[in-house]
Amino acid sequence: MGVVESLHRETNTLSPLLPIPCRKIDDIWIHAGSICFSPHRELMEINKIETRPFAWHDLLTFYRYRHQALPLESAVRLTRGSSIGIASMMDYLDPTRGSYTAVINGNHEDRPLLGQMHFTLGERSAHLSFLMPGNEVNTGTLLALLDGMAVQAAEMGAFSLLAELDENSDYFQIMRRAGYQVYARQQNWQIPVTDEVDPVCASCWHVKKPEDEATIRSLYHSLVPPLVQGAEAFSNHYLQGMVFKQNNELLAFVEETSGPHGIYLNPLIHPSIDNIVELLKSLPAQYTPLLRRPVYIAVRSYQGWLSSHLERLKATPLSQQALLVKYFVLGQRSAIQNTHHRSVIEAKTKPAAPIVHQISKD
Repeated sequence: MGVVESLHRETNTLSPLLPIPCRKIDDIWIHAGSICFSPHRELMEINKIETRPFAWHDLLTFYRYRHQALPLESAVRLTRGSSIGIASMMDYLDPTRGSYTAVINGNHEDRPLLGQMHFTLGERSAHLSFLMPGNEVNTGTLLALLDGMAVQAAEMGAFSLLAELDENSDYFQIMRRAGYQVYARQQNWQIPVTDEVDPVCASCWHVKKPEDEATIRSLYHSLVPPLVQGAEAFSNHYLQGMVFKQNNELLAFVEETSGPHGIYLNPLIHPSIDNIVELLKSLPAQYTPLLRRPVYIAVRSYQGWLSSHLERLKATPLSQQALLVKYFVLGQRSAIQNTHHRSVIEAKTKPAAPIVHQISKD
């Protein structure tokens, strides 16, 4: 039996929404829906390690690693200070934002690992919040933890799992082996807060209204590449932010995430905007009172032209990150019948009326 036939036979009875358990088929290891051509021993030991939910007796481990957490979501880290702080733990009280913390003990000689993710009802993707400890971990144990969290995310209704990670991190290659792939890159900047703002530009920003959602969706599909749209589907259920219109045309939308430690902005700006430096400079004035909170802005790779304008604004660049996604449902190409093309091909030419009519003789 060939590899493809064996794979089809093994996965035919599984739900397409759930990751595939780790199993060996024709010297190929299937783990969490991805195919791993690897003879490493740590991957072969994954199915012997199980994850479990966080319990009260894990509080000591949680306290021990509290300063060793690896944050995997910039918005939470920059607006709430710590991924494991009190503000982050308040997510447990939000009924629309489900959080799940997983623990894995590994082998006897390995340290236990913890990881947390969150999923908002109505969204397509869950997001990893943190992993801890952030250094000197067993590769096999970490892969098992990531697989267990992927299974839980799928059971909660997510179609994919997202993460943000520095490319120079030791975890980067491990997450790539766990089935994560890069769909974009971003760099966060801290915008200087100043009182010297052009009043004309400051008055151009307006709070998003319900009637702006259709235009924002059109702007999103125009500027965001298909690869990113597949990982971060547009959703207007929880959009909060500011819009900018030039000649009565909406050309910019800035999504806002705020917290006690800062304000995080995710912009979607059309390159035809005039005087972009003054517009960026006026953004912090839209969020009052700031209470001495810093203002950060994320620049995605498809909006990289903003970086030069931020440099002119003397903004402070932070580390560059890779945006990772792990899909639970693999897209399949299906043949769609082109009815218009078929109708042209199958159309039969109707004979024209004869020029000379047959005259019947009496």
